[in-house]
Amino acid sequence: MIPWYTSVIIGKKPISINHAYTVFRGRKQLTKAGKAFKAQLTQKVAESSMDWKRLHQLVMEEERDMRLTVTFGFTDMLNKTYGTKGGAEHRLKKKDATNYSKLVEDAVSSASGVDDRYHTMVVVHKV
Repeated sequence: MIPWYTSVIIGKKPISINHAYTVFRGRKQLTKAGKAFKAQLTQKVAESSMDWKRLHQLVMEEERDMRLTVTFGFTDMLNKTYGTKGGAEHRLKKKDATNYSKLVEDAVSSASGVDDRYHTMVVVHKV
């Protein structure tokens, strides 16, 4: 089985995960802001140059799996005070991009019609 590779680039700073989700009656769910971010992301993914109909055909009819690469363009990755007296202890700020992978997978699923169960590999980059 030959996998199908696709890539998603998130150019702007994503919503904070703390603002994207809330816990209600013991279950994690998207907040209003999280739903808005997911909708924007889904629209961006759908409008990309990817041939989503062809992807759907490859995965569903030709029984290929889907491998997804996600690149987040964080604009504030570096701690400016790192290396200075009394400055930041670490060169990079704490940006947990993997927390966003579920939102991206859901957006790709919405755009392509391919359920995320077929995403057999998800690679996340922070730049």
